[in-house]
Amino acid sequence: TLTYIGEYSFINTGLRSIVIPDNVTYIGRAAMERCYDLTECVLSENLKTIPVGALQFTSLSTFTIPAKVEVIAAQLPGSLAEIYSLATIPPSLLDKGIIPDNDCPIYVPSSAIDAYRNAPIWSECADRIQPIPGGGAGGDSGGPDNWE
Repeated sequence: TLTYIGEYSFINTGLRSIVIPDNVTYIGRAAMERCYDLTECVLSENLKTIPVGALQFTSLSTFTIPAKVEVIAAQLPGSLAEIYSLATIPPSLLDKGIIPDNDCPIYVPSSAIDAYRNAPIWSECADRIQPIPGGGAGGDSGGPDNWE
């Protein structure tokens, strides 16, 4: 059973889409970095950290942070038009360059809006933080199109 994706596993490949199964609990640094054609990425619901370089230089337009993620060290791609965080406790951001400075909305659980708006680094984009449309996330963490 796959539980780990190693460092640099898919770096600079033609990867276009990936669904990381829920039994994966660890993704290594730069696992999908420079996958310029990557437009869809669904992370494991059991992931706790999004490591440095994990998604840098991809073409994602929508990204969902799974509910159990506690730390984000990866700079999220500047191509993002929407960010969804399913975590009710804002994940720690290790650098203020992690959230793209492109005014994309950041959707979070309605019960956590104040926590995100007051959390370190998240507070710098407080005006972009909004409740998840429809009130939440049923289904998988692939984004709003997959929510019930």
